[in-house]
Amino acid sequence: MLAKISSFAAAIAGLFIAASTNAAAQNSSTPVHLDVATQALTTQAPLFIAQEKGYFAQERLEVAFQFIGGGTVNLQALAIKQADIATGSPSPALWNAVAREIPIKVTAAISSLSPDPATGFTSAMWLVLPTGTPGRGPIKTYADLKGRTIGVLGRGLGAEIFVDAALQKGGLTLKDAELKEVRGADVYVAFTNGAVDAATEIEPFVTLGADKGLLVRWKNAAELTPGRVAAVMMFGPRLSDRTDDVGARFMTAWTRAARDYNDAFGPKHRDEDRVVKILTTYTDVKDPALYPRMTWHYVDPNCTTAADVLKLDLEWDVEHGYVQKKPDLGAAIDDRYCQAALKKLGRYPTP
Repeated sequence: MLAKISSFAAAIAGLFIAASTNAAAQNSSTPVHLDVATQALTTQAPLFIAQEKGYFAQERLEVAFQFIGGGTVNLQALAIKQADIATGSPSPALWNAVAREIPIKVTAAISSLSPDPATGFTSAMWLVLPTGTPGRGPIKTYADLKGRTIGVLGRGLGAEIFVDAALQKGGLTLKDAELKEVRGADVYVAFTNGAVDAATEIEPFVTLGADKGLLVRWKNAAELTPGRVAAVMMFGPRLSDRTDDVGARFMTAWTRAARDYNDAFGPKHRDEDRVVKILTTYTDVKDPALYPRMTWHYVDPNCTTAADVLKLDLEWDVEHGYVQKKPDLGAAIDDRYCQAALKKLGRYPTP
């Protein structure tokens, strides 16, 4: 009798263990849905590479891109919990949001101006000049920027920091030039009608404008502000409040794709055709012939928050009045996700 009871109990226990194991396996294999607010830009390349190569899927993630606007709009999506993750520039809007204790975490620097030519990258941003001579004469040196009207992609952003550095090279300050917001194809019009004498411009508009004979490349941003962070990854409370490893899995997939980006557009040119095909699908740069002629931001293949560099940008924004209340960067930057990715993947060899 006791033997029968023991056998029955063992059978029940076996069924319970099997059911628990199956449930756990089912739960672990169920993809977690994540909404990522971003832009259809080549500077967001690792996101699209990770999606198309299945790196997100391999981390049991179902990622949906929300192409809803620029950095400020993406920040708002995070703050009101319409997105889990967002990309954007390390702008005054971000620092002011952090100062107001909006629960946003900066988890990675996702594109930068190359810190060293040995990486094989420069940056996608240039200070460009019109092909014709401005009415006030040609610009040949940094000192020639005195009294000029300079177009910038946005005030308080990296483009203005870049222009400030160029002016300083000529013994000038921002007070010695007039800055006007102009970007993209509007730079071509501004050059044609003489509205600006020089401008910051981003790829692919740099290459397209040069092809059309509307502008010439003068100074790459990496020459003057090497290592400066152009864009960051941000987690909102929908993700950063989770107690599981979803955030780490996301950054692991992204880091794998960042390494593919380095392989494709760096000195190796490995699998470049496939990566270009992915980007022509996801971004606004549809002509594959443009890619070999464009210059590219650097993406650190060893996932990092670049906290020291972000601190310098924040200090510039405070000094120039774009940030009134200096936030606690220690509370805003969270590198545990990058650290988890590196622990899983190991380090990628860099120059």
